[in-house]
Amino acid sequence: MPKKIKPNMQSAELGNFLSIVASERGLSLRAMAAGADISHTYLSEIISGKKIPEAGVCNALADFLEIPRLKFYRLAGWLDSEFVERLEEITNQDPELKEVLNSIISADDKNRAQLIELIRAGVRK
Repeated sequence: MPKKIKPNMQSAELGNFLSIVASERGLSLRAMAAGADISHTYLSEIISGKKIPEAGVCNALADFLEIPRLKFYRLAGWLDSEFVERLEEITNQDPELKEVLNSIISADDKNRAQLIELIRAGVRK
């Protein structure tokens, strides 16, 4: 069974970022949590660095705050900064690839897994 990948500990960076965004937009903790459909207690734990958000929570917060998901994944520690920068550079040069990547990122868990398997199958050929 494959090992479960844990994100890097960058929770302080994410917490600071969320605090700044909330302040700039005049959002209370409860309003931000409600907008992302998570509990305000859980959001408070993310902001304080006690919890690292799951991918689905990252998606919900990124979407509600209208922040690119890749940036949010980097802030949460799920992706390395250099990887995100390189990926953004590549996808900015290839709009078709960017569309595929955004489809994968936006898919629900079941469909995301199926898309990744299709890509893997295509790469193996």
